[in-house]
Amino acid sequence: MIYNIATFFVKAYYKIFYFAKVEGIENIPENGGVILCGNHQSFNDPVIIAAFSSRKLRFLAKAELFKNKFFSWFFHHIGCVPVDRSSGDLKAMRTCIKILQDDNPLLLFPEGTRSCIHLEDVKPGALLFATKAKVPIIPVGISNLKLFRKAKVVFGKPIYYHEYYGKKISGDEYKKLTNKLIYEIYNLVDNKCCYYEEIKASVENEN
Repeated sequence: MIYNIATFFVKAYYKIFYFAKVEGIENIPENGGVILCGNHQSFNDPVIIAAFSSRKLRFLAKAELFKNKFFSWFFHHIGCVPVDRSSGDLKAMRTCIKILQDDNPLLLFPEGTRSCIHLEDVKPGALLFATKAKVPIIPVGISNLKLFRKAKVVFGKPIYYHEYYGKKISGDEYKKLTNKLIYEIYNLVDNKCCYYEEIKASVENEN
C-alpha cells in the first residue's frame, strides 16, 4: 500500500518536472525473479526506476539509513534491504538471493556509487546473484535526469546466463560478464559515462 502510494506521486513528479519518458517496460517479465541493473549518476536513479517499473522492486540501502526508527519503518515497507558497505555483509547477500528465489525483482547498481569511477571498480554482485538464483538481468538506462531536461528511462531486453547456472565461476569471469552488462546498460543511455570508451574497448577485445 505504502509503496503504491509513493510510486504514484513519484511518477507524477518525474513526469511534471523532468518530462520523463519511459521505453521498454514490456521487457520486464510479469513473473519470477529478475534483477534490474541501471547506471548510477544521481540519487534519483533508484527512485525513478522503481516508480516506472511494472513490478514492485526490492533494493539495497546502506545500513546507516535504518538507524532512525521512522526511516527504518519506511524503508522496510518500500522493500529496502539494509547492507553494511564496510564489509562483505554475507547476510545481505543471502537475503538478495532469497528475494530472487522467491520470484521477486531486485534493483542493483553495478557501479556502486554515483561518482565517476574506474572500470576496475565496478561491482560483480549482480552477476553473482543472477547466476546463483538463476534469474535474468534487465539493463536499465537513465538519461538526462535533470530538472526540465526530458529525462528518459529505457528498460532493455533481459539477458540470460543459463550456461553459467550450477557452475563454478572465477572472479575474472564475473568481471568480464559485469563489464559486458555495464556496456549494455550504457548503450541505452544518451549521456555516456566517463569510462564508456574504456569499457567498450574491453568488451570488443573479449569478442
